[in-house]
Amino acid sequence: MSVEAITWALGQQIKPSSAKFVLVALSNCADGRDFIAWPSVAYLVEATNQDRKTVQANLAHLRDLGFIEDTGERRGSTKQVVVYRLKTPENGAVNNSDKESQKRNSTENGTVPFLDGKRPNIPTKEAQNSPERGPKTDHGTVRNRNRTVREPSEGAAAPSAPPNPVKTKTTKSSGTVTADQLVSEGVDRQVAEDWLKVRKAKDLPLTATAWTGIKAEAEKAGVTAADAVRIATENSWAGFKAIWLDKLKAEAGGAVAGAVDDLAFLRSWPGIVAKGNQLGLRQEDGEQAPHFKLRVLKAANLSPEQLARARADYGVNV
Repeated sequence: MSVEAITWALGQQIKPSSAKFVLVALSNCADGRDFIAWPSVAYLVEATNQDRKTVQANLAHLRDLGFIEDTGERRGSTKQVVVYRLKTPENGAVNNSDKESQKRNSTENGTVPFLDGKRPNIPTKEAQNSPERGPKTDHGTVRNRNRTVREPSEGAAAPSAPPNPVKTKTTKSSGTVTADQLVSEGVDRQVAEDWLKVRKAKDLPLTATAWTGIKAEAEKAGVTAADAVRIATENSWAGFKAIWLDKLKAEAGGAVAGAVDDLAFLRSWPGIVAKGNQLGLRQEDGEQAPHFKLRVLKAANLSPEQLARARADYGVNV
């Protein structure tokens, strides 16, 4: 994109306005050295919101007026996209008030003036919006009541960073197991969030290693990981041990408050795998998940009441 080309295009007096819009869109694709551009017709259609026939008609109109010329070169993947050169018309199409400026700036071949890489002196945003803008000094400085805005000079170095840059706080990945991960393994979301709060209060982040150990203890106790988390949460345990559950059962005379749902393993695939492990079953190589799930259910030896609940609550038919 060439700011010089766009500025030049915006300053031309062209009728109809749709043709000027095409010229501006074309200038947006021009380089800042040779002022050539090769946008496809499809690009100009999208950029100007004009139909294809209107764009092509406006390109022809701009050529007739002398604002663009076909260089004869073709580019693009198809080698069929016309390469245009932006030009200052030589047929008087530009307003008389602009002729002197064109005569001063135009090159001998009538193309848009070659500026040796220098950008036009476009005031900064502050200078444009200032209600009181003073005259430009010999040193390229525009002064107003509130501040001095220095225009950039060719080859000027980029502004240096402030001596004490503000440091932004970055968050490193903690590598802990999140509530979303617990939910994906069958844990109820509210239970997962409550349990993580219990662990946080005891300054015990749930690492991947800790979670693996808890799942192993759940398997040893004959419950799913989801039930282990629920039992731990109900008893304000930050962790879970099979012996803790045994002790809890003994103290309760064999019953545990909020008894374990014997079909809770159906809530998730990890629960089904854990139940299979408890029953001594392993998913064989190439065995489909539904077939392994059916084997687990048959091996669980469910009662008619449990089978009815499995159908009603989990949509499982054995």
